[in-house]
Amino acid sequence: MRILLLHNRYRQQGGEDASVAAHLQLLKERGHDVSLIEANNTEIDGTAATARAAAGWVYSRKWRAKVATEIAAFRPDVAHVHNVFPLLSPSVIYACNAARIPVIQTLHNYRLLCPIGILFRAGKVCEACVGTSFPWAGVLHRCYHQSALGTAVVGTGTSIHRLLATYSRRVDRFIVLTEFAKAKFVSAHLPVVKFEVIPNWLASDPGPGAGNGGFFLFVGRLSPEKGVAELLLAWSRIRTPARLKIVGAGPLESEVAVAAKRGCGLEYVGHLTSPDVTKLMQQATALIVPSQWYEGLPMTVIEAYASGTPVIASRLGSLEELVVPKRTGLLFAPQDPEDLAQKIDWISTNPGELPSMRSAARAAFEANYNAACGYRRLMGVYRRAARTVNANEICEGEAWN
Repeated sequence: MRILLLHNRYRQQGGEDASVAAHLQLLKERGHDVSLIEANNTEIDGTAATARAAAGWVYSRKWRAKVATEIAAFRPDVAHVHNVFPLLSPSVIYACNAARIPVIQTLHNYRLLCPIGILFRAGKVCEACVGTSFPWAGVLHRCYHQSALGTAVVGTGTSIHRLLATYSRRVDRFIVLTEFAKAKFVSAHLPVVKFEVIPNWLASDPGPGAGNGGFFLFVGRLSPEKGVAELLLAWSRIRTPARLKIVGAGPLESEVAVAAKRGCGLEYVGHLTSPDVTKLMQQATALIVPSQWYEGLPMTVIEAYASGTPVIASRLGSLEELVVPKRTGLLFAPQDPEDLAQKIDWISTNPGELPSMRSAARAAFEANYNAACGYRRLMGVYRRAARTVNANEICEGEAWN
């Protein structure tokens, strides 16, 4: 197949950027012709550029024209849209429609439901804007970069395309990472028949480790939504001597560094390269994912399973779907450091349970998250979408309410 990928890169590389790179690598390795069109948020520099980006978020003639030119030259069978915010804009979907190219869109985050895309505010999950015609609550709370105007601009773009039924009528298939995410979007009146669940996958298999390092592990951005504060508090409450390595960087870095200086088996490692993280994953007793928001599908969980490492995670959103208690890991009540401490203690005092949990974690990876699984599912979606003769006629009459 000839596949056109469309993506708006973030200023700081995140999971979505890594997912697009994995898609590109996988498709090329399997012999497909792939063209990637990317915008990059590093282009937004200064007041004038910010103003242009804000105006273009609703509809960018520039990017529609670029995509139309590439379609004419490349002649793709399908177009796979990833992030379009803010430079590409939904105009790229219209360019594909005009050329009668089927459109698949991966919804990596909750931008269609929430101005900041993460359904998280003031330290807890927030769904105040889900299902509303305009995100007034987001504007009131200045959710987007602490700006009422910025939040209103983002919300206006989403609301206009809701009224135009851009997503419900002009996208042929939506890909989401979990059943949890699917349920959230369907609750906001996107047509359920268009949704396909395809988890993230690892492009290469690191192989299982021995898990003999004698430490627990946290890997991720050191920020409030990742549950870093709750992890530090839980670690101060554990009753069994244990070691914890924290890998990452972010706004709570200083708090982590201070906690590490107190001792208690906590070590702040800082930022590491991917190969070094893999080594720690293979050695760790368990990975701790104490997130306080609705994660998409954390690559750290997949990496842990590939390494045969169990996961201790919040019983929240997709994490509850990913972790099977006492098989692939343990779940604890979100925002409950005492419960997390108890789960850490349980792992420490039940070492005989770890071999079977490690085997189950590895089996979960082999069944769901390797490249072969991802490729098979992705091509199934592409083939079904490619049968569409006219993307504009799919689900005629259906729109968000």
